[in-house]
Amino acid sequence: MKLPTGRRGLRRGLPRSRRCPQDRPAQHPARRPEAGFTLIETLVALAVLATSAVALLGATEAHIARIGGLEARAAAQWVAENHLAERTLGVAPQPPGPVLGFAFAVTEDLRATTDPGLSQIDITVADSADGTTYARLTGFLAQPQGGGG
Repeated sequence: MKLPTGRRGLRRGLPRSRRCPQDRPAQHPARRPEAGFTLIETLVALAVLATSAVALLGATEAHIARIGGLEARAAAQWVAENHLAERTLGVAPQPPGPVLGFAFAVTEDLRATTDPGLSQIDITVADSADGTTYARLTGFLAQPQGGGG
């Protein structure tokens, strides 16, 4: 009995891992399948990550600036509401102290209305240092009734 010979004859029953290299499918000669990333691929990935990190940093800085502005506007609104409450109660308004670390200056404009019992008050709250206006508030004050009978 003659054993089969030739390219496939004796090796046909062997597991794939034990076959000769010439029985394996052809691969690109410059790269093995178990090889990692090339230097160029790594550099491209690093450039993409760096670009996205810079964009994320810019967006974060803009968000922080918006939050800081929101904090200043909220504090200025409190100052304006307190000033209107003082005027409504008939108390002489006090200059506001620092609120959340912000120093504000308050200005008011008092005007008559068509109703003789009311006057309009426009309150503006601005930064003491640079004059940036952070809040405006309009309210109405009751005029004391004149001359009892």
